[in-house]
Amino acid sequence: MKNVLFALCATLIITSCTPPLYIPNTPQMPTLSEQGEIEVGAAMGNGGLNVQAAGAATDKIGITLAGTTNFRSTLDSSYHHFGEVGVGFTQLWKNADHDTRIRPLLTVFTGFGTGITGGVRDASSTENGQVNYGYGAYNRYYLQLGSGFSQKFIDFTVVTRFSYVRFTALTTEYDFRTTGDFDNFFVEPALGVKVGGERLKFMAAMGFSVSMQSSSKVAFRQQPFFGSVGLHYQINLK
Repeated sequence: MKNVLFALCATLIITSCTPPLYIPNTPQMPTLSEQGEIEVGAAMGNGGLNVQAAGAATDKIGITLAGTTNFRSTLDSSYHHFGEVGVGFTQLWKNADHDTRIRPLLTVFTGFGTGITGGVRDASSTENGQVNYGYGAYNRYYLQLGSGFSQKFIDFTVVTRFSYVRFTALTTEYDFRTTGDFDNFFVEPALGVKVGGERLKFMAAMGFSVSMQSSSKVAFRQQPFFGSVGLHYQINLK
């Protein structure tokens, strides 16, 4: 626990003086249970707009799509655009009165995403009075484990996403220097809740991202916290 708290504090200190280039999107938390089910959602958060979709290929196997953007161009001082696809297993236990009773949920998803990002901090916002900047393109591979419960009017899920991020192109200048690895591992626990009607629900999620390497060894920084609120809709095509 002490190591986790230390990593969070170190991350906050680091990101306060250098622009974060890896902006974690809100993890997708589907509750698919029958072939033909489709879930779509849109939420605004500190990383911009998160758009998500998931479909049940079978009663157990689901496919996910997601994207995030802050609607800024590469000419702006800060921008990021990211998209991903995933596949996974969902176990949502049923019962005779499944519309009203709480049903336990287990999920395992893995996927791949790619994006572009850039950030600048001007001289007035840095301790050394120098301009710090970075921009590049990256890929992310992830494994996500989750559990929770689902009921007709509420879903609650806790997940942990293990992410490997590698920049395929990266230019950085922190204190007039470029050093460090172009890849890193992150552990990203999060929780989400959906509340509302049988089909349309309000959704909210929050979490944090912890680097598995020392900041002195990595050429880019991550945004340490993420969260979003929005709407979620579920239909069944069967």
